[in-house]
Amino acid sequence: MSIPAELREELGPALRASLEPHVFTVRNEPIFDVAYLDPEDPAWSDLRLMRGILLVGGATDPQVSEALAQADDLGAIDPPAVLQIADVWAKRQIVTVALLPPDAERNEIIALLSEVGNVYLRQFQEQMEVSAAILGSGWIDHASRRDLGFRLFLPAQFGYETPDAGVHIFQQADETPASPVIRTITIAFRPIGEVDWSAEGAVEWRSELGRRHGRPPQVTEAHPPAFHGVRASGRVIGVRGVWSNPEGERPAAGPFVAQMMECSDGLYLSDARLYAPATYKYDLMHQLDQMLSTFRCPASVGEESIEGSSR
Repeated sequence: MSIPAELREELGPALRASLEPHVFTVRNEPIFDVAYLDPEDPAWSDLRLMRGILLVGGATDPQVSEALAQADDLGAIDPPAVLQIADVWAKRQIVTVALLPPDAERNEIIALLSEVGNVYLRQFQEQMEVSAAILGSGWIDHASRRDLGFRLFLPAQFGYETPDAGVHIFQQADETPASPVIRTITIAFRPIGEVDWSAEGAVEWRSELGRRHGRPPQVTEAHPPAFHGVRASGRVIGVRGVWSNPEGERPAAGPFVAQMMECSDGLYLSDARLYAPATYKYDLMHQLDQMLSTFRCPASVGEESIEGSSR
């Protein structure tokens, strides 16, 4: 990163905000980890073989010029610009170059690195979509197999139990001691009128399910904003937050996402919760979002999409 040390220190918070966006799971967690390395550091000769590298500097800086020399058909480049070049120092490597103009000003550096952050986030989300599509191609309709009325596509490894009338729990557990991951999806039904149609009503319903069917009973803490949308079968309210074990029990917590949906036969709540204490949760929660999106009301026909807003 060819930025004077004093300016780099001054820009530190802005650089981290651009390159390490955060998402709330059980707390604000960075989606990416970015480590700085001085261009003159002896470790560079080994670290340059990593799969993902970001170079920040001008076209005449040694590492930047070396990367640019490996690019094909770049044509005329007018900095500031963001470029991505494959296989510079290693196969299957992507080197992102934040190309600065000579004597770049503070605002130019911040703006360019903000663009880099957006590129990284967009590509990561696209990779998750592809991974979800590949995974989803092998999912099965667990609900239809059991004549539950609704439809819900999940990986085949999910187990099933129905602890109470109108409550269906699907769970997949990888309890490897070093990094356990437990994914649980609960589908519950109530007649229209039994639940207040509001974000508070959805949270209260989710809280009751957590208390009654959590092992041990769960504490539910919602985090706004709620999502209000519409799908082909009716209205949708989405809420997110954190579930946790109560005081006196083994400490455990994780994120949840729940959707209260209006169907022709009544209201359904689909709740997805995650327990993954030693694992980054952003992509795992994205997978759970994908699973919830496969829910279909009884007798619904065709594909459904959700449109709405957060508030």
